[in-house]
Amino acid sequence: MNLKLTKSKILWIGFGIIGLYYFLNKIDFMIHASFTDGKAVRYTTIQFEENLKLYEFTAVKNVHYLIGEKVPVIFLSAHPETAYVYSFFGFWYYGILYSIIPILVWAAFVLAFVDEEAKFYLSFLGKRKSSILDFERKKLNN
Repeated sequence: MNLKLTKSKILWIGFGIIGLYYFLNKIDFMIHASFTDGKAVRYTTIQFEENLKLYEFTAVKNVHYLIGEKVPVIFLSAHPETAYVYSFFGFWYYGILYSIIPILVWAAFVLAFVDEEAKFYLSFLGKRKSSILDFERKKLNN
């Protein structure tokens, strides 16, 4: 089986891998997490109870809650101090923002160092047994 990778495919594959890594980490956290209700005790400080013990954590700085407001909380049972408000801005948003950095680095690398005419061929279980990755560059004929 041969797979031809062009510049745009390499770019999109990188974006997909970065996005998949982010979402798999969040899903892994959710699988091992517990959910409960917490209460805002200050504008960004949330308090919740687990195993008859009271925990406090600071929520996202840019989102303010009314004192006494009930909010959904997600936390690791083994480490209840690792808690988040379970909302888009409290749980997902900043991770997405931090994912932009590796996406920009990947895009800059591919756009700067991979030529438009470059094609990469991956061979799997095919007749080519000399190498897994072959690189070919077409020269422009004037």
